[in-house]
Amino acid sequence: MPSPRPAPQDDRSARRVAVVHREAVQGLRLAGSLAVGAGFMAVLPHRTGTWLPLHLALGAGLVVVCAVTQLLAVTWSSGPAPSPRWAAGQRWPVAAGMVLVAVGREREASWVVAAGATTVGVGLGALAAILWWVRRRARTPRFHPAIDAYLGAVVFGLLGIALGATMAVPSTTFDVSRIRQAHVIVNVLGLLGLVVAGTVPYFSATQARMKMVRRATPSAIRATTAALAVGTAAAAVAALAGAGRAQAGALLVDAACVVALARLVVVPGRRQLAWAGPRLLQMAAGGAWWVVGLVMLAASVGWGAPTGDRALVAILLGGYAQIVVASLAYLLPVLRAGGHVALGRGFDVTRSWPSLVVANAAAVAAVAGATSLAVAFGVVWVLDGAVRVVRLARAPLVTEPAAATTARS
Repeated sequence: MPSPRPAPQDDRSARRVAVVHREAVQGLRLAGSLAVGAGFMAVLPHRTGTWLPLHLALGAGLVVVCAVTQLLAVTWSSGPAPSPRWAAGQRWPVAAGMVLVAVGREREASWVVAAGATTVGVGLGALAAILWWVRRRARTPRFHPAIDAYLGAVVFGLLGIALGATMAVPSTTFDVSRIRQAHVIVNVLGLLGLVVAGTVPYFSATQARMKMVRRATPSAIRATTAALAVGTAAAAVAALAGAGRAQAGALLVDAACVVALARLVVVPGRRQLAWAGPRLLQMAAGGAWWVVGLVMLAASVGWGAPTGDRALVAILLGGYAQIVVASLAYLLPVLRAGGHVALGRGFDVTRSWPSLVVANAAAVAAVAGATSLAVAFGVVWVLDGAVRVVRLARAPLVTEPAAATTARS
């Protein structure tokens, strides 16, 4: 008996998902190029030390944010997909602008830095317009809190750009050290932090193939991410004012928000851990490092503890990087597509216990000040991920047994 013809709405839904998946893949490829450039700059001689590879790596992370937020906003909320022209016109200014900022800083050309910052700002503004457009046309409003968090993250990103551009312009009016602190806070805790916070309650359930916990209501998620945004904004204002204790208090509020966020995340059982153990545990470890890093940063700015730089390493390397890697270990097989057999094999490829172990070892070593050991663990982590991505890309989309079964049926 022939299968029924799909309804027009189903056709539109399939096209919408296919379009946003293709654009997400393009965005991740562009981010990968920036990440490779950051790796080269980490070993090649240049003038600005760790600043250059760090900002290229953050540029790669920002392009990932642009790709993934659009993907999740469209697929979760059943909203329309932006056209490929709009998606490309959004991501390329972000990538090109980050490169211009890096080149301008390396060449000590303030006008190039300003041009790059403006270009990144245009790209982030386009991202905000796309997300708002998707939100207004979404058919599943319970995912609106995630999109709202992404829009809030864009606002912090634009503030971070403005603060960074201010530092690049020679002036005796502003205290550069205070601006730098605020710049780090709004970018690391505001831009990146809100994207992670808005995603984790929903994506943890997707990762575990479970229903969301009952207390993870849209109101609860929106309240938690809003409190995180307020705490981050207060920390940035306190940094500009030079009020260390107030900044520390705001950072501790952020830490409490992350702990509250953990209550909105699913608790996997034995079956879920058997299927996606490393991915789920890596997300949990990332959340723990996020809290530890916020407490360390609060201790540094409020009471002079020598933990400032190491706190950022804990948040970025131990926290966000692990959450992103665990998320991509799920997303990449999905974006590759190819049917259920290929999807299952893709999950097997990206299911990495070594990634969990060496990532946390690298974070522990970095926080402990053992830089060489942290770099060694980091290299192993990167190589493990690179090998798995290559294996995933080269694996056949349809295995012979599956094709034979289809032929027989």
